[in-house]
Amino acid sequence: MSTTTEAPPRKRNSEPVEPPPVHHHAKGGASEAKANEAPAAAATAAAPVVTPFANPPASPVASPTGARKAVHFAGPVVSGHKTYLQGQAVLCMRFDVDKSTGNFTGGTAAAPGTSFLLDTGVILWKTITSVTQAFDGTTPKVNIGTTSGGSEIASIALGTAGAPAEAAALAAPTAGTTLYVSLTGGPFTTGHASVVLLFIGPAALPWN
Repeated sequence: MSTTTEAPPRKRNSEPVEPPPVHHHAKGGASEAKANEAPAAAATAAAPVVTPFANPPASPVASPTGARKAVHFAGPVVSGHKTYLQGQAVLCMRFDVDKSTGNFTGGTAAAPGTSFLLDTGVILWKTITSVTQAFDGTTPKVNIGTTSGGSEIASIALGTAGAPAEAAALAAPTAGTTLYVSLTGGPFTTGHASVVLLFIGPAALPWN
């Protein structure tokens, strides 16, 4: 008795024929894998290390609450079209004092950040003072001078709170002069004030 083995039925023409599986073989083996990892490792190694600046020493001449980081320009800022008269930006230095500082003398080791060196050609204009909380003590004043503890530039009374007050600068310091900010009349149990010194920076070349 003979046994016949039937062949499997063939798929119809309308049915898709699955392609045979394709096997991909890595070229180069382990050496190629390491080569692919090299760029990633190099990128990681090249990441810059950022070192933050150290905090400045505590100063009785403080930035106002909520002060933000500034954009710094080394040269004078000039505005206006080159065809017409151009203007140079007026600058100002603002600082705050309050009851917590007590008396301090500008430029001393006990009061860092209370002295400022003037650039060549700077013209001092005036001061504007805003007392937001009246100071007690004995005739409280902020003094700006050309000597430590002096008041050659301005002497500003801080006793009464109210509208901002203006005072003209009292001197025209020469290049290289250091300004000193001092506070007298304490100790204090109340008080807060903001002082602004307005000035014009070194002469600027016109924009062409």
